[in-house]
Amino acid sequence: MVGYCIYGQFNDSYAFHEVPDLTEYQKLHQALLPDMTGDTQPEVQRCPACGEMLNKWDVPLTDLRLKRRRSDISATYDGVKTVSQRFRDVCETEGLTGLRFISLPKDKAFYAIRPIRAVRFDAVRRQTEFLNRCDVCGRYRSVVGATPVCLKAGESIHPKEFVWTDLEFASGDEKHPLLLCGVEAGQILKRAKLRGLDIEPIKDAHAAPAPVRFDWYSSRRPATTSLNIPILSDGLPEEMNIVANLEWHIERTLR
Repeated sequence: MVGYCIYGQFNDSYAFHEVPDLTEYQKLHQALLPDMTGDTQPEVQRCPACGEMLNKWDVPLTDLRLKRRRSDISATYDGVKTVSQRFRDVCETEGLTGLRFISLPKDKAFYAIRPIRAVRFDAVRRQTEFLNRCDVCGRYRSVVGATPVCLKAGESIHPKEFVWTDLEFASGDEKHPLLLCGVEAGQILKRAKLRGLDIEPIKDAHAAPAPVRFDWYSSRRPATTSLNIPILSDGLPEEMNIVANLEWHIERTLR
């Protein structure tokens, strides 16, 4: 085993979007397909052709305040990992390295986290799918196929280190890198019994994975049906694997 992949349940918040006006029916589906129709912060820069965010990790988190506040680690609908003071205390006490803790001006009880170092993800060996490339900005609307984690030859994670991948996964404004940590760091986090922690071992990041079709983060239950259906997101038509998207979100909700 070379380390762990760390997830966080949704905290019902947006980092870059205004909260959209949702019906009760739509609210029930937020954990499956988050609504991204709310206006984005003025600092957000988008591609004029496809609408992809161009400066996501440089936008200040001036307005972020978590709605669901019980978890020590969680994620916004638009891909930002957040942690509690307790999570930070565990990292500092145990000497875990590699994370930047970003204070939230409107929520002093939590931090956004960003790893300092990126590791190269092996998309060829993993058979990751890149869907709908924009000819203007060169970005893809969807990047599908993240687990089992495959790193390029020569990449490693120090035992007490946090890193993230150089590729971002998911679709649209949800896209974000995978958060990974070393073996010792993962064991420390599990022993600390942090609320909301969802952590899975990376058994062999350099082995060839078994052939799978769109799994959307799920190595346990790969999708078996592909539906290429045009859907509207921010007014832009796109083709994506709807079954794969739902598989990942449903699994995250039920775990």
